[in-house]
Amino acid sequence: MDKFSYKIYRDCVSHVLILPNDEIVLGISGGRDSVCLALLLENFRAKIPFSVRWVHFNHKARQTADRDQDFVEQLATSTGNKLEVFVRHFSKDTADFQNEARQWRLDNMKKVAGSGGKIALGHHQDDLIETFLWKLSRGSSLLGLNAMKRRTDNVIRPLLGTSRNAITEWLFNQGQSWVDDESNETKAYTRNIIRHELVKKFEELFGESFKSKIVGIVNDIELIEEDFNHNTKDLSERKDLDFKEIEALPKYYGREAVSNWLVRNGFYNVDRQRIEIIHNLILSGTGGWQIDVGKGACVFGKNKIAKIIR
Repeated sequence: MDKFSYKIYRDCVSHVLILPNDEIVLGISGGRDSVCLALLLENFRAKIPFSVRWVHFNHKARQTADRDQDFVEQLATSTGNKLEVFVRHFSKDTADFQNEARQWRLDNMKKVAGSGGKIALGHHQDDLIETFLWKLSRGSSLLGLNAMKRRTDNVIRPLLGTSRNAITEWLFNQGQSWVDDESNETKAYTRNIIRHELVKKFEELFGESFKSKIVGIVNDIELIEEDFNHNTKDLSERKDLDFKEIEALPKYYGREAVSNWLVRNGFYNVDRQRIEIIHNLILSGTGGWQIDVGKGACVFGKNKIAKIIR
């Protein structure tokens, strides 16, 4: 096993991403990241007995979408891997195209994986850094900046500890081709601007080391998040929030618990100011208030309980 492969394998073992007899669903677009992960997982099966099933998503939103599908189908055939293809016609002109497409992919991978399977994604360290900067620009909370983890529930990201450049170099050394999604180059999406302009400017100003500093910050946030999860336990899973449980938490944890509770109930876009207001009203202990959270719903406080009323 070469040095790069061993590093990823060691990460998988040390972070308990892959276990014997796991059933893994791999989302493979045909891009360098997912192709790299596909080949690595194939190699790791000589060390750990587990199964892999590939899934590819054709959004029909680009002229090259069918080319990508053909590439993945040929790669699956040549490597002897099972492949399932999902096709849906998306329009890039849709206001929320990227989020809608991302959710469609995740929902279908969850269906293929079932209750006991794992979903493997090809996100790497550069994706983590770009997501951190994107979240920061949107005014994310501290814990929200740790949006990309090696494991979240049944989703694993074995490449998160390595860079895009290292992946590219390894594929070249393997003589393995991939296909590029040209939409990743357009400046129509904020994430692409962050990748091609902001990150490059940071590299010019501070050198390549700025990336490791962001990774260090994310690692620190992860430790805080572990303590937060330990202290809040299943609060975000509740249908209603008890004022007393929120009051008993450190102020930051209480506010974050309110935010997580809203997200778990499907309210992803409640702004920070509104969350602050809800949290402060809970801490005041007063009732008879309601705060609009979008989607025709509001949070209603009464009798020391906060409820979402639709």
